Amino acid sequence: MMNQKQKLLLLCADSYQDISLLAAVNEAQKLNAKDGNALVLYLGEENAITQEAGEQVVVSKLKLDALRTTLLSYTGSRLLLTFADKQILNLLFRLEETGFFKDASIMIIGPSLQRYRSFYQQADQRRLFQELGYQVPASALVGSVREAIEFSEGIQFPIMIWPVASKQGQGRKIAHNLDDLCEAVETGLSVSPSQQCLLEFSTYGFKELDFVVMRDREDNHYLAASIESIDPVGIHSSDSYQFMPAVTLTDREFQNLREAAIHISRYLKLTGAISIKFALDPTSYAFYILEVNPFASDSISMASMGLGYSLFEQGVQLQLGRSLEHLPHPLLKDLKAVYEPSLDYIFFKIPIFSDAAKNARLNTQIHSYGAVYGFGKRIDEAYQQALENIKDKNLLTILPEEMSDDELIQKIARHMPHRLFYILEALKRGFEFEELLDLSKLAPIYLQVLANLVELEKGAEVATSPAFLPVEPSAGLYEVKAGASYYLTQNGTNESLALEAACVLVDDLEIRDERFYQKVRKQAKELKEKGQQVILLTNRPFTESLADKVYYLPINETSLHLIQTIDQVKDIVKLSNLQ
Repeated sequence: MMNQKQKLLLLCADSYQDISLLAAVNEAQKLNAKDGNALVLYLGEENAITQEAGEQVVVSKLKLDALRTTLLSYTGSRLLLTFADKQILNLLFRLEETGFFKDASIMIIGPSLQRYRSFYQQADQRRLFQELGYQVPASALVGSVREAIEFSEGIQFPIMIWPVASKQGQGRKIAHNLDDLCEAVETGLSVSPSQQCLLEFSTYGFKELDFVVMRDREDNHYLAASIESIDPVGIHSSDSYQFMPAVTLTDREFQNLREAAIHISRYLKLTGAISIKFALDPTSYAFYILEVNPFASDSISMASMGLGYSLFEQGVQLQLGRSLEHLPHPLLKDLKAVYEPSLDYIFFKIPIFSDAAKNARLNTQIHSYGAVYGFGKRIDEAYQQALENIKDKNLLTILPEEMSDDELIQKIARHMPHRLFYILEALKRGFEFEELLDLSKLAPIYLQVLANLVELEKGAEVATSPAFLPVEPSAGLYEVKAGASYYLTQNGTNESLALEAACVLVDDLEIRDERFYQKVRKQAKELKEKGQQVILLTNRPFTESLADKVYYLPINETSLHLIQTIDQVKDIVKLSNLQ
């Protein structure tokens, strides 16, 4: 095979909703538009995304020999690990130990493998956090069920089981008793490449938060996002209702977590986008650091959607050596990238579950297959917009109003999918606030938001003044660039400037369509090549601008009418899976 000198290889593997692969392909396309030198090396099975990407993706098995053979075809190249994961790291560590990279003249871009080794395993991370002066749960690394039982004798249940370097967190579980522990450890050891599990005192029930930090090689940095999970620790964040920014924290709590996230990122000298997961004790200011993730994740994806620009793209540029002080801001005019966002809106996520998963008990494993999103000036407004998107897509197949009180109680108490819908129905039926607090284990402020929604439904019609506002990170302090995205709020002053003779591209593709991004991008490009101004109507936030203007709205006639009150619409093109 021909030697591909000095290729930039973007390594990635299978991930939740193919976040890593989609992001890697998108970034490779942008890099290739400049110098044609990037290639995605996907360690997994061929799929619709890799087939669509064609020659921009090379597929290899997630095996040591397969990776070694593939890399030998690209001697003299550079590896970018922005979209990698712990399984890929494990293979790279083993190749490095044999001197492979030196012999093949392959260079790792960004943080070295030695740096990744320092916090590769959960046990290494816990040791690091202790050295930095942070509180960590009592923990132990075990290689047998017997060792796990011995550890449990000196600690209270619940206990968290983390299989070391398992695929997508496979095998993670919270054990509430000895039987749970034995079963979970046995399973965890079988899915761990090193046949080890980290056991630790569980922060089950604590408030879960994700802070995303951007940092370059020159130590310029900023906090890009704070994401708050409505469901407590113990439910996977992908299955949790979430919103950003985190607005229910006290200033002291927020500053403590912000300082810790930045401190850890700087100490480890990581570059690009780094996600740090926290567990915050709801009864005090104490917090625990659950995980540091310097790779592509659903947290970074959500942060990108909520900010209106791609942290993946910025992260790649920082890994390649660009400086935040010199990169132009992706959205704001006359501003550099080293700008800490200050949002004046809420971005809300509702997870979506299949019929097969609707009776599952939510835990540390992923059960959802996607999510819908909404923007608003308040948490309840953003939640309502996301809910409208669910209704328009007919994604909610449960009927809480047809359930008995006992059924609702079970669904709420057992942390089942869609539980906010069950809680809303219980509030409509007059369940006591304190009773629902005890059943759901929600923080009072979250339950109050739901109670407010019920009261709004009961109340009289209120006069509104609908307005489109831009999705941008400066709370209106700076002017946004062309191609901005807009959300609808029920009261405000419109900031969407009219486009003339524009074509509205309607994204009515299904949530599960793996190729939705490629389809929308291709259609928008074709319309632009015909000289048309393109307005994208979509109910899923994109991490970058694909049109001259984007509206985040439910896909229906009302939304089209609203657009036509602002813009001159010449034509409407609809993308649908029914075509």
